[in-house]
Amino acid sequence: SSGINAEYGIDACRTILVWIIDLFIHYAITTDYGENFDMTYGFLQLGGFAMLLLGTLLYNEIIYIACIASPRPPPGSGYTEISADFEGSQPVLDGSLRFG
Repeated sequence: SSGINAEYGIDACRTILVWIIDLFIHYAITTDYGENFDMTYGFLQLGGFAMLLLGTLLYNEIIYIACIASPRPPPGSGYTEISADFEGSQPVLDGSLRFG
């Protein structure tokens, strides 16, 4: 559902939001606090965040990339998803199985 997907997106963006606030404090308010942008690892951190966000979006099936296999086809692709209806079915173990 869309509420869960929004929660995953917000959770993934929390990482970069904290980092942006940290950089803002360092450059806009005072250099005593916060963190300066490290040219050696700063772009590596941005790339890592992009991978984190892409992985979250793919895992939660929010986006589909044609060259990456997905367990389910994208919506509107013409494939019908088969779902099982468990209403009225009997449990596999009904309590009659005894151990020992």
